[in-house]
Amino acid sequence: MSLKKVKKILKPFAQLISKALVRVILFVNFNLFHSKRNLLPVLFANLCFGDSLVYKINPELLKYHIADPDSMPGNLFVWAGEWDRDTIPIEEHEKFVMIRELFVENKDYRDTQFYSLAVERMKDGTPLKRGDLILDSFENIVLYFEKHKKIFEEIKTRGFDLNLAPEVGVAVARDGQLLHFRQGHHTLAIAKILGVENVIVRIRAVHSIWLMNQLRSGSRVNLLESVRKGFKELQE
Repeated sequence: MSLKKVKKILKPFAQLISKALVRVILFVNFNLFHSKRNLLPVLFANLCFGDSLVYKINPELLKYHIADPDSMPGNLFVWAGEWDRDTIPIEEHEKFVMIRELFVENKDYRDTQFYSLAVERMKDGTPLKRGDLILDSFENIVLYFEKHKKIFEEIKTRGFDLNLAPEVGVAVARDGQLLHFRQGHHTLAIAKILGVENVIVRIRAVHSIWLMNQLRSGSRVNLLESVRKGFKELQE
């Protein structure tokens, strides 16, 4: 039997186990820690809430990017703290600025802010890393720009295909606002610049206060359904 078939058979059991564990975690958070502890792993959240975490939105609804996403390790789904108040406008983010300079202002890549930064970091021995590419040489820096030029031109020519575009990561702030989080920087920047109507987002983290509000507003008997309802309301 192939590994793919084994995974397909085991998936329903994994989902059942995850739902049971998430129920326990939500109950403990709600009744003992008042949702101030980061106890819910992303893996369990994905298995438990599934499609509730993924949906289409107009990219113009995303206004801010979390300034320090590295302060939130990607293996946990619920986060307390001030991370949702430490934000920057998406239009000021490094990657949005680069896309705008290249394809709206038609600047030569060597005249962009990102090129200056990449060269400076290369020369002082602390090269930037973008994906799997380390910008430790002029060749790699040029390769980075050529890659994004190709992506932009392909999208401009064939249109923005939701089935091919990477998902855009978002996090839910304490007040329910969606903040851009880690994933899909270039997808979001290009979508905004081209005036695309929809992008696919995936909820990758939520603020503990938002989670607590969902638990308080719903049934203590069915905490999972209370959270699912909250995710559904975000899509409306």
